[in-house]
Order: sequence, then C-alpha cells, then structure tokens
Amino acid sequence: GSSTTLPPVPEHYPDHLSPADYREHARARAARSPSGIGAAVEQVDDDRDGVPGRVWVCLVTDGSEFHHLDVTVPDLPDFEGVSTTAVEDAVERAAAPLPGPNRLAALLAGGLLELERNDLRAG
Repeated sequence: GSSTTLPPVPEHYPDHLSPADYREHARARAARSPSGIGAAVEQVDDDRDGVPGRVWVCLVTDGSEFHHLDVTVPDLPDFEGVSTTAVEDAVERAAAPLPGPNRLAALLAGGLLELERNDLRAG
C-alpha cells in the first residue's frame, strides 16, 4: 500500500491534512492554550489579485466543540509571508479576553475574526 505519514504540524500545506488531523491539531493547541481555545488553519485564501489582505479558514475548538471561523487581515501585503502557526497563535490570543464559559461562542459571534497585521507578530 502507499500509506504516507504526514508531519503533525505542516507549515505550508495545511490543506493536505484529513479532517480528523485538523481536529486533533486544534484540540492539542486548546489543551496548551491559556484561553482554552485552540485553532488549526485549514485553508489560506491568498489569491487576492494584488488586493491587500488575506483570509484563513480556521477550525477552532474549546476541546469539545469544533467550529469554522474565517480569519482576515485586511491590510496584509500580498508578498508578506505568514506561517499558519502565527495565525493560530493570533486567534487564540484574540479569544483570551472573551468571557470564559462562552468564549468559543463569543469568538464565533461575528462570523469573521478581523486581525491587525501586528496581531501576527509573535509575543
């Protein structure tokens, strides 16, 4: 058979993972995250024809529920490389100030999470 083992955290081709792998990745991040929310980037829409901005489709979880969330950085130049990890970190940081028990619902309430370019800088 041609079974290949995928690396646990691919940086460049997140869309090569199976749905179960995304859930596992998001759940593992939630377990380590101070906010209790974990994010896994599933897709990047960076084909913007020179229009600044980029959209990531993320799977977000509180460890039990899983939901999709579009994450956008409107002023991001086309040429600026961003790792999936930086996006996942930024989503988890954005969740941190939200009210505890309903944190996941609050994060999803807007249907879209808009971040600033600076949010993608680590730390």
